Order: sequence, then structure tokens, then C-alpha cells
Amino acid sequence: MIDIAALGKDVTFDDSDIYKGKNIITTQIGDIYYDLSFGIDIDSFLQAPYAIQNESFHTYIRNSLIEYGIDVLNDYILYEDFIDNHNYELNAPVSTQLIL
Repeated sequence: MIDIAALGKDVTFDDSDIYKGKNIITTQIGDIYYDLSFGIDIDSFLQAPYAIQNESFHTYIRNSLIEYGIDVLNDYILYEDFIDNHNYELNAPVSTQLIL
């Protein structure tokens, strides 16, 4: 995935899985009209009529990132003052050059 950022007259092109991962995690499935399957189903966790374990949610996020081709090296949960911080360490994208 190529990220294009424009700041004034400067335009940069970056190949970054961090922004792609953020977009996947923060987008509800069905919210993007041109790609209804993009994102995660966060509503099923937030509006569930039963309690969902943190490990289940954490594993769902990790598997969703992997399904979209993002290489997750390490993942862990930090528990602090009734707040759970889900952390995912991503591998840098590998680029290859071919000379013909």
C-alpha cells in the first residue's frame, strides 16, 4: 500500500503498514461504500449482549491485520488503571528491486 501525504506544495509517497493497520483497526466493516468488506467488525464487540474476553478481541485484531497482509511481529496487552492498551509491533515492509 502506498500512502500519499500532501503538506502545502510538498507531496510524499510512503509505503507504510502502520497507516494501513490504523485504517483497518479504526474502520467498521461496511462503512466505506467502495469496499464494504474493508475494516473490522468493532460493533460486534462493543454492542455484544454478553461479555467478551480481552484476549478474544486482541486475537481478532491480530488476525484481521494478518488477513490484510500486515506482518505482526509481536503483540501484547498492557493493563493500567482499568484501561487495556493493545499493542502490535509490525514488521517493516520488504521491498525488492529487479534489474532487467
